Amino acid sequence: MNLSILLWREWFVMMTRKGCWFAEKHHAIGTYRPKGPADHAQAPARPAALALARVIRTLESKNMYHAPLLIDVAGTSLSADDRRRLQSPLVGGVIYFGRNWQSRGQISALSASIKAIRPDLLITVDHEGGRVQRFRTDGFTHLPPMRALGQHWRKPERKGHEGERAMQALQAATACGYVLAAELRACGVDMSFAPVLDLDYGSSSVIGDRAFDSDARVTTLLAKSLMHGLLQAGMAHCGKHFPGHGHVRADSHVDIPVDRRSLRAILRNDALPYQWLASTLAAVMPAHVIYSKVDERPAGFSTRWLQDILRGQLGFAGAIISDDLSMQGARQVQGQPLSLSEAALAALAAGCDLALVCNQSLDGGRALDELLDELSEAAVKGHWQPQEASEQRRRALLPAPTFAEYAAALESVGCEVKRKTLHEADDFAVTEAFVQAVNQSIDLVFLCQPNNPTGQITPPELVQRLVRRCADCGAVLVVDECFLDFLQQRDALTAKPLLQAAPNLVILKAFTKLYAMAGVRLGYALCANTALLAKMQAAGQPWGVSSLAQAAGAAALRETAYADAVRALIADQRPKLAAGLRALGLQVIEGSANYLLFRAPETLGAALQQRGVCLRSCGNYPGLSAGWYRTAVRTAPENEQLLQTMREVLK
Repeated sequence: MNLSILLWREWFVMMTRKGCWFAEKHHAIGTYRPKGPADHAQAPARPAALALARVIRTLESKNMYHAPLLIDVAGTSLSADDRRRLQSPLVGGVIYFGRNWQSRGQISALSASIKAIRPDLLITVDHEGGRVQRFRTDGFTHLPPMRALGQHWRKPERKGHEGERAMQALQAATACGYVLAAELRACGVDMSFAPVLDLDYGSSSVIGDRAFDSDARVTTLLAKSLMHGLLQAGMAHCGKHFPGHGHVRADSHVDIPVDRRSLRAILRNDALPYQWLASTLAAVMPAHVIYSKVDERPAGFSTRWLQDILRGQLGFAGAIISDDLSMQGARQVQGQPLSLSEAALAALAAGCDLALVCNQSLDGGRALDELLDELSEAAVKGHWQPQEASEQRRRALLPAPTFAEYAAALESVGCEVKRKTLHEADDFAVTEAFVQAVNQSIDLVFLCQPNNPTGQITPPELVQRLVRRCADCGAVLVVDECFLDFLQQRDALTAKPLLQAAPNLVILKAFTKLYAMAGVRLGYALCANTALLAKMQAAGQPWGVSSLAQAAGAAALRETAYADAVRALIADQRPKLAAGLRALGLQVIEGSANYLLFRAPETLGAALQQRGVCLRSCGNYPGLSAGWYRTAVRTAPENEQLLQTMREVLK
């Protein structure tokens, strides 16, 4: 276990600053990856090496590192050319094909060799089930086409068993997702491009039985169940092909499909799964289809579709990954033929975060080398640059109510804060619902233990499930234990035993509370991930913690008698203060901290202030209404003085 001592306020800034540690975490599925100069030093020089170096320096100066290309490799093992390309800072990941497969052992070794070059590289595959399943031997399960699930949903029901078929289909979809993801994850694959959200109109041969159903409602529910199964096995997902490929007959692999329906018709039908799943989907792949009444450009090259409709109107905030740019449908825009680099630049300019380029490593991979060179030169000339808006699409999950400074720090750097409301009926306790609120779109989760201002303890077994859930979703979990030291059962409640097996876990501790050292503002973070700690230190304040503060902190850590006395006082006085508040007819939340949350008339705070008593109003906490107050548990005379003043005010 490693320990880093940091100033408290600066820790929050550091945790959320652009370019700090969590920027290396894949957004949703891995679009943005900060790197330092050393990460690129081994790549051999190419014709555009100078241009590439200038790109790297430009990105470094902006703390922006967009790796926009998703490429293929030629065979069952990496060639020297494959290794060289994967070292490029413009490459964000790899897509596998059937030619890359021989056996489980072989594909696992290939995945390991890719991660050895760059651990942040995303390994993907088109593995849906049915006719689109790259790996079928050596124990891989032959998954059914997704239409089979929709067909089961629609089987005639027995009288008195209405809805049973639908429930069975949903269960089967979850099982398919789990099996699909578990088998791939065991071989080092990070993501499959699934589920297909296209509707089955019976007209598209390229979609056909890959679609769940013709009804957007059935498709959405089955897809969500499949995504749940993927998530259970720790795999992200990608919905495709936005806004819908099922209505056109032409195959975008060999033709340029045109859908002549109105925007209204498309949004009322094909695009509905994306609307209903906007907050759940980790990634979306747009179609190489021209929707002529909306835009003359294919959806994957259209700012109207990707930015105005998908992000703006439907509210999708995950990653957008282009479909294969080597397909015929991607090689022409408004009647003009495009080179591979022009297609990639057009997709990125339209709003794609990753540009997928398939089957270009064959025959020496000249096309890939030209693409890397031309994209580098385009960046140097200002024809393309990473989109800062994409870098800012970060999400943190907080319970509500909880400590206000989490949200303040996160929002100060443009992080989107999502809250899971804790219910008064549960005494504002953190429940399983908070664990389930963590999904692939969440980058950072905060848990206050015990929670401030409720004083509620989250049971250790629930914390363990939360740690696992965050790990599965690629999120960092921050457990704030600054008030835990007031509790006599602190050793049984701390998350410290989970650190070694959970590199995504950070524990916060402070001297501010128990040791009454508020002016020193000294705290520390515990984490077993040395790389994460290094990034935290690097992103911290430019000045060090003073020698006086360090000495105070070290002395506090050795102190036992004072801390034991404080704990004994709190344990003795908390129930007495709670009983006194209830005797006044007030609603008290039975917390375990050195404070109590209670509900009283909204005028109580102002009335007490007139008598020289300041009471913390909690009406400004998200999740709490006016009339909620928090009071510290103090010595018996102090607590009695508070209660006596309240009796006088409330009589």
